[in-house]
Amino acid sequence: MKPSFEMVFSGVQMRRYEPSPRARGAAAAAAIVGTLISNDLHLLLLAWLGILLPLTIAGGIARQHMKFVTVFLGPVTAALLLVWGWMVAAPPGMPVGSSPEEGLSFGCMVALRLTVLGGVIQLCFLTISPEQLIATVRCWGLRGEGLVIVAGTLALGPELRLRSDQVLTARYARGLVPNRSFSNRLRQLPFLLRPLLAWVLRSAIQRSEIWHQRGLLARLQTLPVEPCAGSSTGSAFFVFLAFSWLVYNIATRVSG
Repeated sequence: MKPSFEMVFSGVQMRRYEPSPRARGAAAAAAIVGTLISNDLHLLLLAWLGILLPLTIAGGIARQHMKFVTVFLGPVTAALLLVWGWMVAAPPGMPVGSSPEEGLSFGCMVALRLTVLGGVIQLCFLTISPEQLIATVRCWGLRGEGLVIVAGTLALGPELRLRSDQVLTARYARGLVPNRSFSNRLRQLPFLLRPLLAWVLRSAIQRSEIWHQRGLLARLQTLPVEPCAGSSTGSAFFVFLAFSWLVYNIATRVSG
């Protein structure tokens, strides 16, 4: 199969400028705080379209990000606009029904904040290669149980996707889904929650037993600390970008 532009670009360029684990964590923390205090709707939209989307494409996670935006944030955004723009018809702190336009603006701002936050978290974690996962988490200062919990949590995403695909395939085979359109797949979400929840609980118990039997916690504590590799150029770029975002939003909030 001929590799796509996104595969080639993410496989070559992003690896060349991959930040160090400490720079990755610092940039993600600064970007999250800056997003939480941002009160500029247009700036949030610009940050998502002009910065986050290109970075998700470069990192090879654009498909995962767009799934997050459409499947999760789509219904959340609709609910926010319905509540603040029509039912309350005003932003927080103002009388009910006093300003539907400002209520819609507030709903859009919350939705954009969630979009940017989700994109930042995805960029921070989903772009970590599997072979660098343990080294990255250890460079963040986690040891022992915390290291195992974080590593297990990050590894849970691919397993959840596999199980959800298995449940959907079984429902397709039984004829419970008319076709494979996006709307019909979205309607299957309530039917996925119960088997996925049961599987997560069972998998957590089994994983805990295996870790205890193999002495994984003790083995991880005795492993030598691996060097935190990363590009100095990429580290400087992401840290500068994130802290510029943070400082600008702090200045805007103080001056406002």
